[in-house]
Amino acid sequence: ASLCAVVFRDCISSKFIMAIDIFCRPTGFLKIIELAIAFVCIALVNSYALSFGIGQHRFIVGVTTIGGMILVTLPLLIAHLFSDMIHKTVLEVLDNFIGFIMFAATGGLVIEFYHERDFDEEKYNAGLALGSLCIINAIVYFLDFIIAVRNRKA
Repeated sequence: ASLCAVVFRDCISSKFIMAIDIFCRPTGFLKIIELAIAFVCIALVNSYALSFGIGQHRFIVGVTTIGGMILVTLPLLIAHLFSDMIHKTVLEVLDNFIGFIMFAATGGLVIEFYHERDFDEEKYNAGLALGSLCIINAIVYFLDFIIAVRNRKA
């Protein structure tokens, strides 16, 4: 039994233990990290009025990446709570691969925009933090992609 199951065994039903056990597995843990980073990215964009660069296409890529991946990853995490077979589908593999590509692209766009521009120091640092968090989230999605591919084969 996992650590979560041992800790909560006496106070929670066994079905609920099986459901929350997803948070102790790599896939569940990584999904929580992915979502947390995405929500921090939203907070940075809103708090500092950050941009993804000059041009409508950059805005669309940035907003679609952060918002879209939240709208896909959160239901996928919830689906893990109710089904032990979701990891066998191609959906998780696709979600993680697309998240990797989109967050890497968005991070690159943001870092390129803020890297050599003349902004006040606070906005400059927030912009680079946003780009860095997007790159970090791309790496997390890539790790989740590798795990999803392995789980699908198992």
